[in-house]
Amino acid sequence: MKRKKWLCMLSICLMLVFFGSNVMASESDLDLVIIMDKSGSMATADKDRIVIEAVKVLLNMMPAMQSRVGLIAFNNEPELLTINADNEGELVSLEKFQDALAVKALADGIEYYGDTGIGNALRQGTDLLEAKGREGAKKAILLFTDGVDDFDDYTRQPELEAEKNNQNYNEALVWARENQCRIYSVGFNYPTEDGTMSMGENGEGLIRLQKLADNTQGSVKEQGSITEIEASFADMLAQICDIRYIDDIDPIPGDGGMHERTININPSVLEADIRIHCDTLNAVAQGKIHLFRPGEEVECDLTNSDDKLRYDVDATAASIKILLPEKGEWRLQVEGITGDDIQVGLLEHNGLVWETALEVPEGNAQNTAFQGDNVKVKVFLKNADKTVAIPELCRTVSGSIAAVPRTNPEKKEEAALTYVEEEGCFEAEFPVEEESVYDISVSAGSDRFFYEDTLILESGNRPLELVKEMPAQEVKVHNTLEIQDIFSYVSDLEGDAITAEAVSDDEKLVKAFVNNDTGVLSLEGVKWGSSNVTVSFTDAQNNTVFLYFCVKVKDFWKVAILSAIPFLIVLIGLLVIITGIRKFRIIKGFFTVKTVIVRERKDSEPIQVYREYKGKIRAMTQRRKKNMEGVLLAYSSFADRELPPRQKEILQPLIKKLCPTAREIKIIGSVGGRNGVMLRTKRNLPVAINNHKEGQAIKWRLKDKNECRVKFFFENGTVVEFVLKYTKG
Repeated sequence: MKRKKWLCMLSICLMLVFFGSNVMASESDLDLVIIMDKSGSMATADKDRIVIEAVKVLLNMMPAMQSRVGLIAFNNEPELLTINADNEGELVSLEKFQDALAVKALADGIEYYGDTGIGNALRQGTDLLEAKGREGAKKAILLFTDGVDDFDDYTRQPELEAEKNNQNYNEALVWARENQCRIYSVGFNYPTEDGTMSMGENGEGLIRLQKLADNTQGSVKEQGSITEIEASFADMLAQICDIRYIDDIDPIPGDGGMHERTININPSVLEADIRIHCDTLNAVAQGKIHLFRPGEEVECDLTNSDDKLRYDVDATAASIKILLPEKGEWRLQVEGITGDDIQVGLLEHNGLVWETALEVPEGNAQNTAFQGDNVKVKVFLKNADKTVAIPELCRTVSGSIAAVPRTNPEKKEEAALTYVEEEGCFEAEFPVEEESVYDISVSAGSDRFFYEDTLILESGNRPLELVKEMPAQEVKVHNTLEIQDIFSYVSDLEGDAITAEAVSDDEKLVKAFVNNDTGVLSLEGVKWGSSNVTVSFTDAQNNTVFLYFCVKVKDFWKVAILSAIPFLIVLIGLLVIITGIRKFRIIKGFFTVKTVIVRERKDSEPIQVYREYKGKIRAMTQRRKKNMEGVLLAYSSFADRELPPRQKEILQPLIKKLCPTAREIKIIGSVGGRNGVMLRTKRNLPVAINNHKEGQAIKWRLKDKNECRVKFFFENGTVVEFVLKYTKG
C-alpha cells in the first residue's frame, strides 16, 4: 500500500509535467497557475492528501530558472494563496529556494471543506495570469477536482450565484483561448456513498473538463484507481520533452548498509534533480545521504541548502536539485534500511545552447567587410532564446577564434575570446587585411561543455568616395589654370594607388589634363564660352568615381568692348519699350527630376529606375543655352554624389551621349514668366515629349507644377526617359 501511495503521488507529478510538456519546453519561460479543489468531498477522494504531496514534488521537478507558479485553492469561492506584501495575487519565481519552500508550505496548509465552484476558480486563475504573466512566457493552468460543479445544482446554491459561476467559467475559457493559455485537468472519479460517481452519473464533470481541454489545446486525465496511474506512468514519462529522466541507476538494497552510486550528469544541463525514494515512510532522511562533486573527496553540505544546491525531503522521497551542475560523475552515498530497497533516479533539464554572430562596421552588408575594417566575433550562451548572463558560469569559459583568408592562409588572424559582462557575451576582434573569403573557426569551452563553430566572412575592396565637390572655375582665353592636389577630392580607405583622367565636353572651348605624378589638374581656355569637365579617378581594383564641374572661359577683349559701349544697354532698353514689355519672354522657375527610367527597347520593361533629385535645376544653367543640357548635367552631378557605383556606371555614359541632343531641346520662356515655359524640338530629332511620336517637331508648354516625360532614343533601341516637373519661382 505504501508503494502504491508513492507511485500515485509521483505519477501525478509526472502527469503534470507531461500535461505541460508544450508549455514547459525549453524554447520559453513558463507561468503556471495550479488550481486545487479543497471542497469537502476531496477528503474522501484524497484521504492521504496525495494531490498536495504531488504538487510539492512537482515544484521540485519544474525548471527553477524558468518557472513561476501561482497557487489557488477553491470550494464555493476561490482562495488565492500566493500573494505579495500588498495582499495582491502573485506568480512566485522558483529560482530562489526559500520561495519554492514557501509555496510548498501554502499547499500543506490546505484544508478540505465546502462545495465545488470551478468557474469562479478558473476566472481567478486567468485574472492572475493576465495581471502578472510575463510577456512572451507560455501560460498554463493545472486544475485538480473530484466532482461536478455544485453551482449547477440550484437546490444547493442560489440561482444568482450559479449564474455568476457559469459566467466566470465562460469568460475564463474565452481568455485562455485568446491568450494561448492551455488548461489541463486531473479528475478524480470515485464512487460516492450513495453509489453514484463523483464526476456525475453520466460523466458530466469529465465532459465539462474536456470542453476546457478542447478549447485550449489542453488535456484531461481521469484518475479512478492507483492501478490506472501505474499503467500510464511509463507512457507519460517517455513523452516529457523538456526533461530527461534516467531510471536505470541501481537501487540501494534493503540491507541497512551504506552504498554508493555514480550519477553521471551530461554537459549543457541547466538543472539536475536527483530523486531518492522508498516505499517505507521516512526511510530517506537527512544524515543518511551524502553527495560528492566530480573528482572531489569533500562532500557537499546538504544541511545548508541554497539557490544552487537544494536538498528537500518529504514523507517518501528526497530531492537534490543542482543548478548549473558540473558535468561528470557525481558520487551519491545512501544508507539503506532493512527490508525495502531505496530507488534512485535523475531528472535533467537540458537547454544550454551556443550562438555565434559577426559584427561588421555600420553600413556594411551582413557578413561582409572591406579591407581595413575591424570585425567582431560574438558568442552567446543561451537558454530559451535568452542570453544566459551568469557571470560565475561564464567566467569559467575560455576560447579563441581563428580567421583564415582563403587566398592567403598564411595571413591567419587569431584572437582570444573575452567575456564582456555588460553584454553577457564572449567577444574577439580581428582586422580584415585581405580581399578574400574568410573562414572563421570559433571554439569555446569549460569543465562543463565544449563548443565549436565556423563562420564565413566575405571581404572586398572598398569603392572610392568623393570627399568634396569642385566649384565652377574661370580661366581667361589662351591662359592655363592649375589646380593643385586633385587627389584630395577623393578618398580610398585601403590606400590603393589612384590614377586620374580629365576630359572636357567641348575641347574647342576648354582643354583639360591631369599630371598623375604631381597631382595637378590643368585647364586651358581656348575661346570664350563654357564647358563641363569630367575628372575620373580609378584605383588598382578598377573602382572608379567621377568629379564634374563647369569651366567658364573669359575673353578680355570682348569684355572690354562690351563695357566700352554702354549705349547698347540704353538701346536694348529702348527696344524693350518699343516692342512692349509684354512681348518679352523670360524664364522664371526651375525643374525637378522626378524619375529617370532606362529601357532596352521602347516597349520593354525598365531595366533601371533612378530615384528622385529634389534639388532645384534652373532652366538657365548655361547662360547662353536655354536648353535641356543643363538639366541633364545637374542630374548627372547629383547621380555622381548619391547613386551607387553600379548605377553610375550605367547612367553617366548615357547622359554624356544625350547632351548633344539635349542642347537641341529649347526652353522658351513666357511674358514676364507668368505663363510657365515651353519645350520645343526640331523635326527628326530622336526625342519624344509625352504622347508625341519620335522625330516630330514638338511644342509643349509647362505651367506651374506641370510634369512631362522627355524620352531620348538611341540607335541601338535603348530609351532613356526623364520625368520632369516645372515649378514657378
